Amino acid sequence: MTETTDILQQLSQPLHPRRVKRRQAPGEGNVPYLEGFDVIQTANQIFDYRWSFDLLSEPRVMIWEQTLTAYDRQRRERVPILDPVSGQPKTQRAGMVYLTGKVTVELDGKAYTHADVGRLSFTGDTPEALDTALSGAATDCLKRCFRQLGDQFGLSLYDKDNPQTNGKPVTEKANGARSNGKHAQAANETPSQNGSKDGLSLEKARSVLCPVGSVKNPHWAGMPLGQVLEQPDGQRMLSYLAGEQFQDNGDPQRVQARTAARLLLGEIQPQGA
Repeated sequence: MTETTDILQQLSQPLHPRRVKRRQAPGEGNVPYLEGFDVIQTANQIFDYRWSFDLLSEPRVMIWEQTLTAYDRQRRERVPILDPVSGQPKTQRAGMVYLTGKVTVELDGKAYTHADVGRLSFTGDTPEALDTALSGAATDCLKRCFRQLGDQFGLSLYDKDNPQTNGKPVTEKANGARSNGKHAQAANETPSQNGSKDGLSLEKARSVLCPVGSVKNPHWAGMPLGQVLEQPDGQRMLSYLAGEQFQDNGDPQRVQARTAARLLLGEIQPQGA
């Protein structure tokens, strides 16, 4: 067996489920992904470090003013937050970094390249926010380049029609058949797993999105609380969300974040405990 044949065989292997992570994405449900370090580690193992990643363009930054909104319980919709002095909608700086790059791998002494684009959005106008977005966009580009080499680099995760990877729950029916969707999830979960209509399990609390970011970590906005808690100052952020100083304004998402934060900090018991 030649070295190239061995590499091609490794690339043709299915993606191990344990490598797949999941996160909540606004409007997209539960999204599967591979972590950057996992992709780099896999590339080192398969190509024996004979690969490289290069940027093809200078990073570009788009910046705009984003209107801050809150949930209005009477109107049942999100409305702009008004400045108490000027009466004008409050805004925050938001932006997106995007760049193009290529991955080069060596097979039989020849170089093969695969190019793609990477991007990452951010909020805030601090140097730390931009720095995080720049590194995140480069990692996104690296992963998107490698996905062209097959399932070992997460190609199947981009299949929107595959219930294993499209973020919808997959469950086993009584006759052994597989199904996906909210009805299947509700039918197969017990109260201790799913909680009541208004309750949260620890697992679901970890997947609730953080509604705000901090000055040093604006990128925490939109990150699952379980991941926030694992950050150096994550417990302080959850303490803020759980405390009275955090204003939920009746917004269901912010109310849920407060409940999830208190549950993860052990201030309340999980539903069904």
